[in-house]
Parts: sequence; C-alpha cells; structure tokens
Amino acid sequence: MLDQLQDWFLSLGRDYGVNPILFGTIYVGAIPFFFASIAWLVRRAKAGRSTVVPTLCAGFCFVSAYLYLAIAGRNIPLWVWIFLGALIIYEAVANVRSTRARIRAARLESDASSTEGIAMSSNPTTFQGESGGQPGPDWDDSASLLKRESGGVAFNFQTIRRGTFAELITFVMNLPEAEQGDYAIQKSGDRRFEIGEIRSLHRREDFPRG
Repeated sequence: MLDQLQDWFLSLGRDYGVNPILFGTIYVGAIPFFFASIAWLVRRAKAGRSTVVPTLCAGFCFVSAYLYLAIAGRNIPLWVWIFLGALIIYEAVANVRSTRARIRAARLESDASSTEGIAMSSNPTTFQGESGGQPGPDWDDSASLLKRESGGVAFNFQTIRRGTFAELITFVMNLPEAEQGDYAIQKSGDRRFEIGEIRSLHRREDFPRG
C-alpha cells in the first residue's frame, strides 16, 4: 500500500514536471528565512528605518516554492492554480496582519521605554548631553515634522511641514491621541524624536506654551 502511494506521489512529478521532494524542500527550507526577514523588518520599522529590503526578502521566501512550481511545472490543471492563488492570498493577508501587529507592539514598547527613561530620571539630561541644572532643549531650533507612510507591511517617513522644535511638538500634541503615534520630529542637526519623547518634552516645565 505504501509503495503504491509512493509511486502515485512521484508520478505526479513526472506528469507535471515538478519534483515533489524538491518542492517540499524549498517550501520548508524557506520558512526560517521568512521569519528571519520578518524579524529584521520589525527591528527596522521600530527604529524608523526603511523596510523595503526586508519586505522584499520576506516576500521572496514566501513565494519561493510557488516560483519553482511556476518555472518547472507543465500542464498543471487550472484548478491547482486557482487553489494555490487563494491559498497565497489568505496566507499573505494573515502574515501582513501579524507583522503589522508585531510592528505596533514593538513601537509601543519603544515609546513606553523612552517615556519611562525620561520621566523617572531624578536629574534628567538634556538632549545636548548636559545635566538637568543646565539649559534645556533649544525650543526655537528648526525641525521637520515626519509622518509614517504605510505600504503593505513597510513603513517610511515623509516630511509634511517645518517649523521650530516647540511648534511641531505643540502640533503633534494637538492631534487626536490615536493619530499622534504616526508622527515623529527630526530636529535639525540632531536626531529624530518619536511620540514617547515628544510627550515627555511637552510635559516639561520649561516648555514654551505661550
């Protein structure tokens, strides 16, 4: 019985030009590389960096076995392609949702860590590396407001306006709370400030509110 089943299974490869063992090896072998690419994507998204390359790597790993089927296969019935197309769409949607959830969780964790680090310091350090007794941030420095632009599972920043550091902090804090996490501020000659740091800066006693 097992010999007959094995012969039938291998005959599918001969009939359609596809080696079932090679197909399965590619499918299973791509799994760790797919999850490694997703982890790389999440780390870069958390840091606010471009996620194009890890997204492409994850996509290639995801469809690698099906690419082999498309290249090597012949006379494959139409219903097989319809079934595989539906399966790929379902798995892609599930993975995109899962990856976006991981990115959101990573960013929330990063925001919480930065907020806690600034709020719990009894002698906070300014962003120039000076002690809390020295002058605070230069609120009148020029800065750019960045907004996250989503494309699939990838996130990039786009500059939408410019102003002083204080003006842009005020602008972000006047937005609905659910939207504030989509913005960051790039201070000229300095670094990018995510929402956790923006909220902490807005709470400072020396923040200009006039």
